[in-house]
Parts: sequence; structure tokens; C-alpha cells
Amino acid sequence: IRSVIIDKDYSSNNLPVIFMNITLQKDLLDHMIHNSQKNTMVLTIYKYIYREGKLSTKVKYIHSEMAYFIQEDLNYRASLDYASEENKEKDTITKNLNIGLMSIANMNNNKKTYNCILRNTTMMNAVHYCTSHMNMIIERFHYNDTLRELLISPQSSVAATIKYLNNIKVFYKTPYRFFIDFDCGYLLSSSGTSVPRKGESINTILIVIRDPLNEQAMEEGMITNNKTKNYQIDVSAADTMVYENRITEKVYTSVAGISESGQTKSIDLNINKSSYSNAKTEIIRTPVSNPNLIENISASNNQSSSHITLNKMDVDASIFTPNKRYVIRNYDGHKDRNGDFILVRKRELYLFESEDKFDGNVKFLDIEGGIQMDDCMCNLEGANIVAIIMLWHKAMQQSEDNYKELISLGASPQIARSVLPSSTASTIVITANLREWHHFFELRADRHAHPQMQEVAYPLLVDFIYKYGETFKR
Repeated sequence: IRSVIIDKDYSSNNLPVIFMNITLQKDLLDHMIHNSQKNTMVLTIYKYIYREGKLSTKVKYIHSEMAYFIQEDLNYRASLDYASEENKEKDTITKNLNIGLMSIANMNNNKKTYNCILRNTTMMNAVHYCTSHMNMIIERFHYNDTLRELLISPQSSVAATIKYLNNIKVFYKTPYRFFIDFDCGYLLSSSGTSVPRKGESINTILIVIRDPLNEQAMEEGMITNNKTKNYQIDVSAADTMVYENRITEKVYTSVAGISESGQTKSIDLNINKSSYSNAKTEIIRTPVSNPNLIENISASNNQSSSHITLNKMDVDASIFTPNKRYVIRNYDGHKDRNGDFILVRKRELYLFESEDKFDGNVKFLDIEGGIQMDDCMCNLEGANIVAIIMLWHKAMQQSEDNYKELISLGASPQIARSVLPSSTASTIVITANLREWHHFFELRADRHAHPQMQEVAYPLLVDFIYKYGETFKR
């Protein structure tokens, strides 16, 4: 396993998704692709707690049977890969790939369906009934009138049932968030109010954004303040990004709900407005039974007007849960962005760090992907491509044998490495500002760049576009 990303999108998704970058033997990869509909994987991630430099506690952070999905095709060149006697005896034919995982327990918890009529009940009781099979943290409903009769028709999932009930009578003044995590489920408003979990003594996270030149901005980890009952995390402004929505105000600045009976309710949006903005109203039809739906719509627009993304290393990711209160304090000159926020999305990144400098094995970058991206080779005969690949494998094997022989004779790794080709895999870490990354993509995410560099640059560019949007789209 090279890296693990745990992606929890609390606003758009209902379940966490895990992405792993791994290196697998090609025959094992083929087996996994063949049996992806019935095979599963078990993922266990441990959390280690150190006190005074010594290991104090080891607990299972995640332990779940997973369904997996792979965007890879079967290896139709297996006979070619294992043509040589050396490869038949060694597990040297590997492939680096990304694999996605989803917890089967989470998916099963979300698969429950209901078809019943509840009488003399409240909406909160109905939600409790539909989520009774899970451990749940539920924020108290703002609107919870008694209903004489409530029909719950079959929906595709628990998430769909929750949406169905909210469409009958909204739960909160702000949009609800429903998420099934590995240890419990959440049903919360978007108000940012903390909803304490049983056994939790700290329910506030204070994020202090500091000037990049401030030494405190470089401090790793976080501070647990039992006196003020919060976790404090210092973040450099260089590791943050602010997004302000300037689009909505050009479309409308207020929303108005009109029911079938003719009742109206209008709410002005608290969004970023330019001095030249004109008042514009979006009219929405609301059910007679659910007039407060307009409050949800306006609150959703208000909250989407400003987002802050931040990166922080070496923190206990498990404390970042949607039921906590998040307070952001900015340094001088940016205090207009102080205030309470909600956790919209969390991505946990875990990177493999080898304890050994070198394990004796040599890994090479496969040229097959590069051949497919090389304009000069697209018109070659299939037999020629096969011959090229066979000769390449032979050359890589010979260079690895020479390297190991030099090591066995007493040569240092630095000297022995001189016989290895440019296809030898190396792990590097690159840090650069956005301007330098933009320049990198202009050179390397280009059809004239080296094909293997394109293999690196294009997936990375997609990640940058997803994270930084318009800055990298062109």
C-alpha cells in the first residue's frame, strides 16, 4: 500500500469512500478483477496514541469488510509477461494502480426500506424508527409537530427515506445532513451547533489561521485544551484557500415560496453582493404542508457563499466529526472571515513511509501505458510492439541482476545504482506553490511531453482541477 485516502463528503454523499494506491502482482490483480462481484477485502487501520514519547494506546480506527472497485481491465498479455523462465519463478510482474473501497456494513445499513403507516407520531419518532438499526447521533428537530397519520412509502435506501420525510415536513431551519460513518450515523442541521456524543468531553474545534511567517503556523499537531474544552489547531494561511460564491447574486438575491393555497413567504439571501447588484427573486412552489422548506433553500444559498479549505499534517483525524462546532479565527487583515463554520468535507491522507532505506528489490515503471500515449508508436504493427515489450523486459531483468551482483560484491547502493536505467521507479516528494504547479502542467500535461511523464501529470492535473477549479482548467 503506497497511500490511503479516506473521503467523507458530508454534504453530497451519505457514505465514506476509500481510495488506495497499491502495487499488486498482475496475476492477483486479474483474480480480483475476475471476482470483483463476489470477493471482498478487509481493511484495518490502527490509531496509535503516544504520551510523553511512548506508545500509550493502540486502537482500531477502522475495521470493516469492504467491497472494492477497480478501473482496470484484465491483463491480456499475461503469456507475454511470464514468457521468460525468470518471471515464471519470481513474483516480479507487478502493477501500480488505484482501488476504491466502500464498507459493506455501511451499505447494508443504508439498504433498509420501510412501508408503513405511523399514527399520532412526530417526525423525530419516525426518523428514530427508520434508523433504529444503527448507532445514531441526531440533532433535536426544530419542527417536530405531532402528525395524526404519516405514510412512509418504500424508498431505495435509508438516505432516500430521510429525504422523503424531510420533503413532507422539514426537520430544521437549515438543510439537514445525513451521513453513515464507520462507527455511527449522523443526522444534523447545517447550523453548526455541536451535538455532543456520549463520552465526548470536548465538542469544539478552534482553527487559528496564522500569517505564513508566524512560527506558530508551522507547529505540527494540535493542542487539547481541557480548560476551555476545545481542540486548537494552528494553520498557515499558505495552507488555506478561500472560495467566495459570486455567481448566485447575479441570478437572484432573495427566494420566495408560494403554496398551492396562495400563501407566500420571502427571504433575502445573506450572500456576497456587489455594489451594482439588483434585487432579483427566485420563486419556488412549496407544499401547503411544508411551508418552512423555503428556509432550507435560503439557508443553503447563504452557506454556499463562502468556503474555506485547509490542509494540516499530523493531527488526529478522528476528532473531526460533523457533530462538532468549528470556530475559525484569522490573523489581522482577514478577521472578516472569523466565525462559526460547518464541516462540509474531510479527506484523510495516509502515506507509506518505509523504515528501511532499501529492501533489495528493484521496481521499474511499466512502458505499456507510455506506448499507448506515444504518437510515434501508434502506427506500429502489433508484432513489433510485442517484440519491443519483450526486449524491454529482458533489459530490465538484466539491469536488476547486474545491480544485485554489484551489491553482493560490496558496492554501495549509490554506485550500484548507476547501472539501472531511467525506467527505475523512485519515490519523490515535491512541494511547490500554485504558480509553479501551473508551469509544471503546461510542460508535462502536454502531448509533446515524455509519455511516462504524461502518465504522471494528467491524473495529477485532474486532482488539481477538482480541488482548485478554474485556476487549472485551461
